[in-house]
Amino acid sequence: MNIYLLTPIGKNGKWGYANEDGDLTIEYNFEKVTFFKGDRAAAKLDGKFGFINKEGRNFQKPKFDSIGYFTNERANNKTLANNLH
Repeated sequence: MNIYLLTPIGKNGKWGYANEDGDLTIEYNFEKVTFFKGDRAAAKLDGKFGFINKEGRNFQKPKFDSIGYFTNERANNKTLANNLH
């Protein structure tokens, strides 16, 4: 199983991630998610955004109302609304 190529996948209004074989690797726990950039992705939980790693663990606990694109491993202030799943 290659957990490094993960794609957002939704079910019943919740989002998780599947590997390239289509196997669910991160459970459907999130309200919204983004694609991974490097080793992290943004995920919305309980109305707030945070960042998760490729094992689905919190890299940054959910506390943000909105998030932005990653540049040089940091998120900026531009909204990701068009890239959320």
